[in-house]
Amino acid sequence: MNKNKGSGGKVNPNMFLNHEVFGKILKDYDKKVDNAISRLEDDLLAFQVTKINPGYLGNLMIIGGAGRVSDCASISLENRTFTLTVHDKGSISKITKTIEQERKLVVSQGNEKNLLKITIPDPTEERRLQVIKEMRESSKKYIDQINNARSEALKVCDQLEKAQKDNKKKKDNKKKGGDDEGSSAIGVSEDEIKMFRSLIDQNKDEKIRKIESLVEKQEGDIKSGKK
Repeated sequence: MNKNKGSGGKVNPNMFLNHEVFGKILKDYDKKVDNAISRLEDDLLAFQVTKINPGYLGNLMIIGGAGRVSDCASISLENRTFTLTVHDKGSISKITKTIEQERKLVVSQGNEKNLLKITIPDPTEERRLQVIKEMRESSKKYIDQINNARSEALKVCDQLEKAQKDNKKKKDNKKKGGDDEGSSAIGVSEDEIKMFRSLIDQNKDEKIRKIESLVEKQEGDIKSGKK
């Protein structure tokens, strides 16, 4: 068995951790992917029906604005009613639009112009299905982040493969002598490039399966009334 591959033909990531070319790329990729998983886990806590979590509104990215609702408003929760104290009155319309569009909830003005009131419906079966739908839609952006991280990590493979082809073409065009301008000129072999591609792809698939598993577990808890 290839020492760089484990059971099932998986590539051993350790071979690239200190690699001159791929090491930093792998670390950057791992950081982006781990951050996506961490943010997903925090986000999933907000999707509850029995016990309301402030993140259900606070984690929303404001449509046409910068940042999340929690960045632009103080949030309090009493029973099933949210009170948002908006810091900048110019953000009220954007926050209102975001909550109405993303959470399908009614937003009403409070006694003061910078206050918004949102009451969460009782935990009916219809409500549970609505929250599950929102949760699944929200989780897609984390899958997109992982796919984007993969694409960025593999750009270097495309560049290296092009460099190898160019070097080979130069060698073939030489009539005699000269330095070796093959794969050694760019510091990596064709096998290393292939294994790095395989490593990133296998990691991407594993992380997406983890996201799907986390979402399915939360969905089961919502349906059962645990959350």
